[in-house]
Amino acid sequence: MRILIGIITLINNDIIYRMKQALGKILLFPWYPLIFCLFPVLALLSANLSQVYVEVVWRPLLTSLVGTGVGYLILFLLFRDVNRAAFALILLLLMFFSYGQIYNLAKEWLIFGYKLGRNILMLPIWGILSLLVIWWATRLKLAFRKYTLQANIFSLVMLVYPLFIIFTSPEVVKMPSSKESQPSQVENTDAQQPDIYYIIADSYGREDLLNEVYGYNNHDFIESLRKMGFYIAQCSQSNFARTELSLASSLNMDYLQNLNPYFIPAHNADHSPLWDLIHNSTVRTYLTQHGYQMVAFATGFPWTEITGANVYYSPRPSGLTLNEFEGMLIQTTMLRILQDASLLSTNQATAENYRQRTLLVFEKISDIVQMPAPTFTFIHLIPPHPPFVFDASGGFVNQEEYPSTAGHYSEKDYISGYLDQVTFINAHLEEMARYIIENSPIPPIIIIQGDHGPWNLPKNETLKILNAYYLPGHEDKLYPTITPVNTFRIVLNEYLNAKYDLLTDISYYSPYDRYYEFSIIPNTCVVP
Repeated sequence: MRILIGIITLINNDIIYRMKQALGKILLFPWYPLIFCLFPVLALLSANLSQVYVEVVWRPLLTSLVGTGVGYLILFLLFRDVNRAAFALILLLLMFFSYGQIYNLAKEWLIFGYKLGRNILMLPIWGILSLLVIWWATRLKLAFRKYTLQANIFSLVMLVYPLFIIFTSPEVVKMPSSKESQPSQVENTDAQQPDIYYIIADSYGREDLLNEVYGYNNHDFIESLRKMGFYIAQCSQSNFARTELSLASSLNMDYLQNLNPYFIPAHNADHSPLWDLIHNSTVRTYLTQHGYQMVAFATGFPWTEITGANVYYSPRPSGLTLNEFEGMLIQTTMLRILQDASLLSTNQATAENYRQRTLLVFEKISDIVQMPAPTFTFIHLIPPHPPFVFDASGGFVNQEEYPSTAGHYSEKDYISGYLDQVTFINAHLEEMARYIIENSPIPPIIIIQGDHGPWNLPKNETLKILNAYYLPGHEDKLYPTITPVNTFRIVLNEYLNAKYDLLTDISYYSPYDRYYEFSIIPNTCVVP
């Protein structure tokens, strides 16, 4: 027995010894560049979780990892020393991933009137630094190996913060909702229920606003809608000044302060509760329970992409097309040199994504009209809001003529781009509305509404919105100052026998960096 115990002890000791040896080899192998290359991608994602889906990170992560691996191999073949190769690589990675950020900062730095943020100046500096890095790594006196363990551990620690932000973010960990749609719990469907089209034209301002501020005459479009039977609320304002705030309110038929105490000032500025209110709204739940099928479209903005709709349309993805996150990442790296040299156009790729998503809406309307069940179609059109990807006739806009698609426009560029997209979207909205009306077997409900006005205006102006209703036979329930919070209260009352009281129409403004600090903006419009 003692012999057997002794043999087992020896075997265990040997296993433990071998495990320690293997662990030591792993810890002392310089894999820290392969970990570090993931940090810039994850850090950018963690800072933009309210703008993108987490899924967009996989391709950049894989590309960064493969590129770093190839660089590692090349440097190893050059130095014949894995530790020297790792040291040189980590410095080169730092230079690669910081180039675009330093470039943007240096654009504001002037020496004798000369702007430092220019590739013609920065590229030679980065080239010289790269040669110095390689020369430094060849110095035999430097003992890179003895710092490997610390570098490995530090690279892992760097990932903790962005990963913590990502995996604890409510945008990733979906918040529980009391408003989840239940498609199976429906009442008997009335064959006479009309299709409902809720069309949001982002940032579309009111007729009088466009005329007074931009000198743009929108009378022909408005009159065309009137002739089709639309009621135009001539003094309408949005209830809130931001898309997420506005749609969370209108789709739940109430003010945010009444929906959740979270939206009362002094709370933090997490946007995810707004997403949940948009995706699983009171309107969606009510209509689903009354036999409606929901139809939605891709928009490029996660908060209005209701992927759980009964029918969800999205352009066919292309494996070669850059998404918005990848374009943003490229802007922070040395790859922006290729962009500035017109060899890689992230702005154009991003613009094409916006164009495809917008045009898809108009392509699919005929399919939606022909659907047999009553449908609730939610359409969030980005135009006339930036990025400006359509000219007045719908042609492709060269994004290099603008500073970026992220909204950094001069006053002149903004007005020009905005008005061109108003002209473009007018033609398509008019054509779409006419097609729906003429081809629907039951007179439809169509709401064309701005979620807020143009965002380059003072706060008392940015709430004035286009608000047009096609409610055949029920126009008498509408009035010039109606706001979106009462839109579906009227629709559900008149068409589905709901009993909602109308709310007082109030408009709130809040700064972008303080989403829930609301201040009331009076409606000073004089009813014609």
